[in-house]
Amino acid sequence: MKQHKLLFAVLAMIFATGVLYAFNKPAQKEVKAKTNTIYWFNVDANGDPTTVIGTDPSMVCPEPSGDLCAKAYDESQTTGSGSARTVLELEEENFQDEAFKEEVK
Repeated sequence: MKQHKLLFAVLAMIFATGVLYAFNKPAQKEVKAKTNTIYWFNVDANGDPTTVIGTDPSMVCPEPSGDLCAKAYDESQTTGSGSARTVLELEEENFQDEAFKEEVK
């Protein structure tokens, strides 16, 4: 009989410890993925980025002529804000995407 009481006491302690741990366990924080904004920049005749066009890819090449017209860079590859945003000099060759103007038919 003493063995049953001892076994019951040990099981009760294990159960109580589990319950306390479950209620006192810190909640895991949900990690949100950080999304970088992509900025499109006009390019000059050498393919170097000049002025920022914006973030909307549909507005990248409004005047068709067939040449390279824009390159895309992550927000982390740029500095400044608004129309004063520029591409960091060391990131100029690390563009994310490029857009060409379509030939007028």
